[in-house]
Amino acid sequence: MILRNLGGKIHLYRENIYKPMSEVLHGDEGRCKNRRVMEYNDRPAAEVEAEVHGLKPAQMGAKILDSYPLGRLVGKDMYIVANETVEPDQRTMRYHARIYDNSQVVVLQPDDYRAVNQQTMAQVKREVPQPGAFPDGQLSGPDAAFHRRWLC
Repeated sequence: MILRNLGGKIHLYRENIYKPMSEVLHGDEGRCKNRRVMEYNDRPAAEVEAEVHGLKPAQMGAKILDSYPLGRLVGKDMYIVANETVEPDQRTMRYHARIYDNSQVVVLQPDDYRAVNQQTMAQVKREVPQPGAFPDGQLSGPDAAFHRRWLC
């Protein structure tokens, strides 16, 4: 979400509409070039990820793969990695991004996006108490209607 302040300031806010649903998994064996992971925690990757969902690898269809991505942990940041498929061997996972050996990941589940958005908007209101206001504090100009409706 980007908000433009008519005084020339720009604020960038990042939302994550997913929350962890598993313990941290360690990518033990992978093929970065092909975006495949064969093992997490010394076990077949597809089995580990399916177990988190209470399923078998063969039961992990498009609905599960599309709705429950991975979060790759790098320091304090989390980068969302979309699942692509369970490989035919039913042991290997393929992703839409690279997961390197020794990467730490968590399986994610959808969070309440409305609550996440409300938290973000509350943070925006705290940090930018008069969005789009001119120096005199009045909302005016082409963005005024938008700001009055959504941010005030």
